[in-house]
Amino acid sequence: LIPVEEGCKAYMQFLQNEKTAVRFNAEGAPLREEQGKLREIGYYSAGMRELLGFSIRIALVDAIFNQEKPVLILDDPFVNLDDDKTDKAKKLVKELTKRYQILYLTCKKERKL
Repeated sequence: LIPVEEGCKAYMQFLQNEKTAVRFNAEGAPLREEQGKLREIGYYSAGMRELLGFSIRIALVDAIFNQEKPVLILDDPFVNLDDDKTDKAKKLVKELTKRYQILYLTCKKERKL
């Protein structure tokens, strides 16, 4: 899980402009390090859980698919984010299009790329 942890850390740093460590416990559940403490994802707001979950999934895809890159289907992945975080998440998706073919679906004009 180390490559997934490192990838997630990089994506969260992109999304939040701060260093965020994500670790996995013995059962494989993700924990976020904050002020020297590890907290379960359920501790955070829906928006933060959404960002963490998205970062983990993309980091997992990066770790699994080294040579052939899959098509990523993103079905309205940012419904719980405020405007600032939505803008950062959209920038990340645009950055990901350099490596992946992405099918991005949304029902809101504000979340369009």
